[in-house]
Amino acid sequence: MKFRLPCPTLRPKNQAGGLCWPPWPTNSNDMPARTPALRLATARIAMAAMVLLHLPVSQAAVPQHELEFDLPAGLLSTALIEIGRLSGVIVSFRPELVSTRSTRPIQGRFSLREVLERALADTDLSADIKTDGTVTVQPSPPPATRESETLPAVQVRASPDAPPDTGLMAASTSTATRTETASSRLPQAVSIVTRDALDLLNVQTSTEALLHVPGVTGQIGDVSLGMNPSFLIRGFPALHLVSGMSTIRGEWPLDSETLERIEVLKGPSGVIGGDFGGRGGTINLIRKQAGPGHRNTASLALSSRDNGTLRSSFDLGAPLAPETHWRLVGHGSRSGHTEGGYDAQHSRGLLGTVSHRGRELQATLTVQGDRRRDVPAPSSRILRTPDTNDAVGVGGEVLGVSSGDRTLSNAGDIELDLSWSFAPKWRTLLKVRRETVRLDVRRHVYWPYDPSRSVIMGLQRASGRFSGLQAGVTGDAATGPVKHQLLLAVDVERSRSAWDDGYASWDVDSTFEPGQTRLSDTPDAGDLVAMKPLATSRMLRRGLLLQDQLALGDWRARLAVQQSRMSERMVIFGADDTWYTWPTALNWDAGLAYQLNPFASVYGGWQSAVASDYWAAGSRLRSDGSVASLPRMRQVQAGMKFDLLEDRLALTLEAFRLQQLNQATYSGELSGFFTHPGREVRGLEIEMKGWAAPDLEMSLGLALMRARDTVTGVLVPATQLSTIPAAGVPARSFNLLARYHLPEAVAPGSSVGLTFRAFSSIWAIAPDAEGLVVPLRLPGGARTDLSWTRRTGSWTYGVSVQNLFDRKLYGTLSQEGYMPLQPGRSLGVFMAFGG
Repeated sequence: MKFRLPCPTLRPKNQAGGLCWPPWPTNSNDMPARTPALRLATARIAMAAMVLLHLPVSQAAVPQHELEFDLPAGLLSTALIEIGRLSGVIVSFRPELVSTRSTRPIQGRFSLREVLERALADTDLSADIKTDGTVTVQPSPPPATRESETLPAVQVRASPDAPPDTGLMAASTSTATRTETASSRLPQAVSIVTRDALDLLNVQTSTEALLHVPGVTGQIGDVSLGMNPSFLIRGFPALHLVSGMSTIRGEWPLDSETLERIEVLKGPSGVIGGDFGGRGGTINLIRKQAGPGHRNTASLALSSRDNGTLRSSFDLGAPLAPETHWRLVGHGSRSGHTEGGYDAQHSRGLLGTVSHRGRELQATLTVQGDRRRDVPAPSSRILRTPDTNDAVGVGGEVLGVSSGDRTLSNAGDIELDLSWSFAPKWRTLLKVRRETVRLDVRRHVYWPYDPSRSVIMGLQRASGRFSGLQAGVTGDAATGPVKHQLLLAVDVERSRSAWDDGYASWDVDSTFEPGQTRLSDTPDAGDLVAMKPLATSRMLRRGLLLQDQLALGDWRARLAVQQSRMSERMVIFGADDTWYTWPTALNWDAGLAYQLNPFASVYGGWQSAVASDYWAAGSRLRSDGSVASLPRMRQVQAGMKFDLLEDRLALTLEAFRLQQLNQATYSGELSGFFTHPGREVRGLEIEMKGWAAPDLEMSLGLALMRARDTVTGVLVPATQLSTIPAAGVPARSFNLLARYHLPEAVAPGSSVGLTFRAFSSIWAIAPDAEGLVVPLRLPGGARTDLSWTRRTGSWTYGVSVQNLFDRKLYGTLSQEGYMPLQPGRSLGVFMAFGG
């Protein structure tokens, strides 16, 4: 759950949640008061470290008894993941050793040593099994190559917090199933941005990284309100998670230095997030966790973006005990006067984790705190006709009305993740999080149209607290030849939010120029500083999830059902309290996959989720007196997954149809509601990741979508429906991320990177069937980034050019007459020490 608007009439269409403001912006010149989240972060992580240090260290040992294994032919990395999960041991290997290797099917009862020997048969690899239960897969004899000397080992365990990635390709995902699952076995498309991809993209935040995911659109519906875009997945709003759990951050970003990976699940996420879940999919930001080995990395980067941006970070870690480790990540950045004409934006934060990895007990404590100052994006003026005020095009760039406009954010959370193996094939899961967020927004809006030319400054302050719990049990069972991986989980989420607001306005004439004409210190109405309470909200959501992943020979199936119940108490000052209680929602997910051969599989799936809004909390009576059905999202998908070039390259093709059903609209002619379909998106996505050649890594994504909205009549009866193009959704988008490792004889330890992103034109204002509006179509665009990196000893350094050809890439239409722009060309240099 996220911050919610105090009044449903102010919520943007199709917006299930998030930080949304009334149609004016805000002010405050000072940083918000220091919240308890940051003050307690240091103390809590110290206390947590002491607690974990005193946990009883389990006497890990190699399991001597035989276990049942049923592993299909496929990637060796996938087989090692499953062996580690079923055996409850830690398996370590270097990614480059297994990225090109596969295994034959393994079925039967084996000891740990026997199953590893079968998995590594016909390879030049062997398993070193320690008495403490640690298994290391290594070459025999070890190759004396530069890569094997410099690349860190990756650990595989039965825990979703440290999935093994191989460069730009990830072998497994945990977002859809809450347990680590091989990507090739999931009957659904999942896009994963690995840690290597984040480094190659050279992005500062999770927001920038998500713009490079196929099928994801960053939509800025109103440049006056949003300092960050609202993300759409396949044309519908997304559910936001942090490390697999709900968050009140919403679209507010995390710094890229704190992230291990980003997973984007395509399709309705009701099974994961309940009836206010993402209608188009799920964005899961997975943070860095402590692990074996020592870390001592520090980096510094300087870019010409926003008249000079300086970034610094460090990543430290070490063992506390044989099975207990700590990690501390810090980051900071500061820019100059931004391209949009605003004062500097900056951020700083800390992420600390302590992890214990025993044979039976696995525990991870994470504490994070960060502070940010974000400013609006650069913008261009919308050209309008003088007589009808219709938008007809995009003009030149304009400066902001006030350079002091900004959003100040202060967020902190503490999270505990426990997993206890109480039987050879069964374990309990527990995750709890306490989160606090505070936002302080100041924003000026210029309305340049007669007869009411004016500048309005809005002040908004929001604070929220969130407590969440996920508890469950998972394990393996068998009914004859059918293997089951079961999960029973309970979710409880509580949040409290409060909003204050204020405003000031100035009457101006036609000579006013944004960014050049100075406003009077005394507004014509309102106050520059004062705010008054607007609303408070308390929300409770409870969910019950039952999931079964089945395997029978070459067949794989997934069945998941979630029952969710939510209620909210809203207090709008000056009005009576409002209680919202939504009907019990039943969401489900079903998928089936068949392994054609060791390197190709076909799959199909169907998701259905309730898409609640505030109207759904009450009884919506049809004209015949019956109650309208709850709005739902439904997706049907079919696709194929391939492991090409000896398992070095993964290819996914998926065709889908995503529909919004049972949308209710009131009709005066019928004196009641009637239901009709909403938006429908059909499309095809192609994604390919891995090694296209021995020295060339790549990640390629192509999304083709046809999005249509079903709308009611205005001049004609409301029940006369028509279909129009959907605004804000490109029909075609293409993403390419590539890295080429130069020959050692030419440039030792060097690589060059290429990032390319292109999208087709977008309807900012879609044409309607009755001809009542003038449509506006924004041009498409393309952006190219280049980078060069060299590693020598403990030092890494490089240069990068972003938006090489300085293309203008537009956002979506603003209600105040401006079009947001993405950053222009910039040159950057960076250096890092450590490994």
